[in-house]
Amino acid sequence: TPKDSINLATFDVNTDWVFQKPVSATPQNIASIQQVLARRTSLGWTNLEAAFASVMKMVEPGTHVVYVGDGITTVGDADPVALGKRLQRLGDG
Repeated sequence: TPKDSINLATFDVNTDWVFQKPVSATPQNIASIQQVLARRTSLGWTNLEAAFASVMKMVEPGTHVVYVGDGITTVGDADPVALGKRLQRLGDG
C-alpha cells in the first residue's frame, strides 16, 4: 500500500538504485520499478559483496530486504563460505 516504502537495486558489478531513498509504494512508483525490470539486461557478473554493502547503507532498522538471484558471486573470491563470512561481517558492522 502507499503506507509502505519501497526501492529496488539491480546489480552486476555496480549496484544501481531506482530511487535515491525508499519511496511510498504508490502505483506510479511501482510502475517505475516495473519499467526498470522490464528494460534490464543482465551482464552475467555478480558482485554480491558490493551489492549488499550498498544495501546496508540504504536500509534502516526494521527494513525487509528481498534478494532474488542465484546467490553465486562471480567477482573476487567466489568461495561461498568465505562470501558468507564477509557478508556476516557487513551485517555486524
